[in-house]
Amino acid sequence: MIPQRAGKLQSQLKAIYEVNVPAKALLTLTNSFGDLTLSDLSGDVSLTFEFGKLTLDDIGGKLTISSNYGDIDARNLDAQLTLKTEKADVMLRDLGGTARITSRYDKLTLLPTTSLNKLTVEAARTEITVSTKRLSDFPVRHNTYAPIRVPDSVTGELGKYGGKQTFTYQSPGAAKPEINIQNSYSPVSIQGEKPLVDR
Repeated sequence: MIPQRAGKLQSQLKAIYEVNVPAKALLTLTNSFGDLTLSDLSGDVSLTFEFGKLTLDDIGGKLTISSNYGDIDARNLDAQLTLKTEKADVMLRDLGGTARITSRYDKLTLLPTTSLNKLTVEAARTEITVSTKRLSDFPVRHNTYAPIRVPDSVTGELGKYGGKQTFTYQSPGAAKPEINIQNSYSPVSIQGEKPLVDR
């Protein structure tokens, strides 16, 4: 029994798990209030987490993530990605494969590579930045009720339709993977090798 004069009890207990699995393992994780790091996986990964940070590095295969209040920092994703986030800061660097992202009240930064097959973003009140090495690597279709920022060289592709701002850019040359973004009420920036302008 703890005497009353001991005051309020405080715990500094912390658990850290490091688990090694085969690269192609079927993996299902659920986590709250803790950070996760996954690397060098190419199997079927399903992850649900909240109130933490997820770090991903060198992930292939099939990747399904659901995050509430959980930030994501990823590098070298060449997967079939399905991502659903709410109230998170999400950075996807070197994004390849196929990605379908549903986002609400987030900050979303996407840096696709030429290994990207398709990127679809459906967002609400999410600040989105798409940054490519060369804008000509991807055709982009986007519409939103908020401002769109694009390089000065492609401002002629900006327009309006049904009260929304639109940006449709068809890259020259052979067929290339498409980036399709639907967003409402938050700004979108499309960056290439040139400085951005506001419209």
